[in-house]
Amino acid sequence: MVASAKQYVNLGCGPVFIPDPQWLNLDYNSASPSVVKADLLKPLRVDTATIDLVYSSHLLEHIPRDSVRGLLIECKRILRAGGLLRLVLPDFEEMCRSYIQYRDAGQHLYADFLVVEIIDQCVRKYPGGELAGLYCQFASNSEGEQNMIDFIRSRNGERLGYVNDLCSPKVDRVYQIRPSRFQSIKCVVQEFLDAIRLQVGARIIPSSFRRNNISFAHVGELHRWLWDFHQISSVLSSCGFGDIQKMTHGTSNYSGFPFFPLDADHDGRPRKGLESMFIEARA
Repeated sequence: MVASAKQYVNLGCGPVFIPDPQWLNLDYNSASPSVVKADLLKPLRVDTATIDLVYSSHLLEHIPRDSVRGLLIECKRILRAGGLLRLVLPDFEEMCRSYIQYRDAGQHLYADFLVVEIIDQCVRKYPGGELAGLYCQFASNSEGEQNMIDFIRSRNGERLGYVNDLCSPKVDRVYQIRPSRFQSIKCVVQEFLDAIRLQVGARIIPSSFRRNNISFAHVGELHRWLWDFHQISSVLSSCGFGDIQKMTHGTSNYSGFPFFPLDADHDGRPRKGLESMFIEARA
């Protein structure tokens, strides 16, 4: 179990975390001593009612819908009475409203991008999917497509300044500390071996089934569900949370919340763009 010195938990932190003794940063893979490797679909190795704040950014949409309630119940368990849960995840309602707005206004390039933004990560069969193709297309002609580059940055925080960056789904953007070369190699080798196992295993499956049902996208790329405020509020309420509110990337009911680096970039913009919603709830 976690020592009582921990006050804050960052679930599925990826490369964006705070390397501080008071923070417990958890993820499926770890490339830093400040991140603890953990299976977040199993009971959290954290004492009951010991945590002040549980934070999670763009994790819930990657979890099977029928497993989300179990994770939220675990969050409720480890939070002290009155403790705060802060969730950041894609806002399906915002995406749909924006798509209709751009289509109705005749801004079809923007509307077409919204279609890919909504659907691609739910269905992609290879790393990067359709989004990576669009990124490379616009970045390789950056002078002529500056409006689209700026639009993509506003939508999901992706920076298309360098084609080499966007072609990797694990770009280092707001790392607080960079993993050592050895740790990075370890993660790459493990992912490579996992991919090889999947490829070899898939060979024994009929090709028609393989094309339609097997994805070779990296871990953390596929969206298992898209949520809006009403849906996620209902689940939170059923788990015993109260005072459920929508916040912004720069507002919180938790005094001293570290908006940078968690939810805001250096320039104060939302780190994951306008597609994100920010929800807080009390245990």
